[in-house]
Amino acid sequence: MTIEYLMSPTSLTHEVEVDAVQMKGCKENVSVENAELVNSTYVVTDYNSTSQKLTVTHDINKSLLGNSSIYNATTNKLNVCQRIKLVLKTSDADGSTSNMIIVEDVREIEVDFDLDFDYTIYDTSLAAATIEQNQTEINFDSYIEAYKCNLGENYAPDNNPLAPNTMLHICIHSLSSDVLIDALESMVRVQ
Repeated sequence: MTIEYLMSPTSLTHEVEVDAVQMKGCKENVSVENAELVNSTYVVTDYNSTSQKLTVTHDINKSLLGNSSIYNATTNKLNVCQRIKLVLKTSDADGSTSNMIIVEDVREIEVDFDLDFDYTIYDTSLAAATIEQNQTEINFDSYIEAYKCNLGENYAPDNNPLAPNTMLHICIHSLSSDVLIDALESMVRVQ
């Protein structure tokens, strides 16, 4: 929540005090009970050649607001009192300082929170699932390769004709990382 004021340049010779947020209405002179609930800051900047701007900002910790005395859960309203004073600091004869209030701005601030929201609930009812038995056959011909191989050369393919009475060595391996061969149970020889 930010509020801006215009001030004449002579005002800057004085000091600004922000007694920013007090409980429910400016007639009560009791500060908010939780110091972490409201953090008030102000900045003075040049506005034009004849005036300066005072910007007062109140940061409200929303996580502490619900249980605070400045929020009414029945009406969903935040009620606070802001006091801004332009003061002149004076020194007394005994060396102590005191503040003389030149001007004071007192405002009752009421913030209305709209906590209503619209939402739509769609029909999320699910029909009962039907589980049926299924059997599928897959052809692995394109995943597995078999060839005549040579044991002495790291199972390299052997394209030479098989001589009579010689041992036939067959290498079988998978062409896909998705198919692993664990064991060969049977093999059919076709002439």
